[in-house]
Amino acid sequence: MSKQILILFLFLNSKLLFGQFNFKLSVGLNLTNYELRMISPTFKKDFKQYYKYRVLYNGGVEIEYEPKPNLSIVTGLNLDYRGSKNYAYPPPFRDYVLAEYTFVEIPILFKYKFLPTKFYIGSGFNLNKRVGSNSITYEEYNHPYGFDFKSLIGFKLFNRTFIQTAYTFGNIDKWLFGKYDYHMFHVFSINIQYTFFKF
Repeated sequence: MSKQILILFLFLNSKLLFGQFNFKLSVGLNLTNYELRMISPTFKKDFKQYYKYRVLYNGGVEIEYEPKPNLSIVTGLNLDYRGSKNYAYPPPFRDYVLAEYTFVEIPILFKYKFLPTKFYIGSGFNLNKRVGSNSITYEEYNHPYGFDFKSLIGFKLFNRTFIQTAYTFGNIDKWLFGKYDYHMFHVFSINIQYTFFKF
């Protein structure tokens, strides 16, 4: 009898554990720019006014673990496109280059849910690797790995669908460790997330 009780106890605990995993598809848009740390401060000052934001896109799969109903830990695998329209010469010439950066990201995020699951806030880091671009300068070329700080807010639309807004401060590792000639990414994003599998 004790053996059957032990088996039942292990089964119930395993069901409880596996019931706390959600798999989500996430797609969205980025409003993104970069700040180029140039060699000459004078050159940077002259050109800074011409930097523009661009609309790019992102997407991926997220895995959410819920140890408690109002708390979750998120990881996954995302593709994120960041970039800017950058004027090579000031007006009236208006010649420009497009610099787009593609990143593979592994997020490590913590979310706290309210009401009880209608609304959440969260923050954490993205571990990232730049996989390609059409414009890489100086120390960016030799440092493709890094991490970003990310904060987010989400709202429930339907039973399995959330809308999420987020801000990402990119290349924070290069800023913290005093690297030169790198890009600081400021990315504002909005995503639709759909939970396609729970267990």
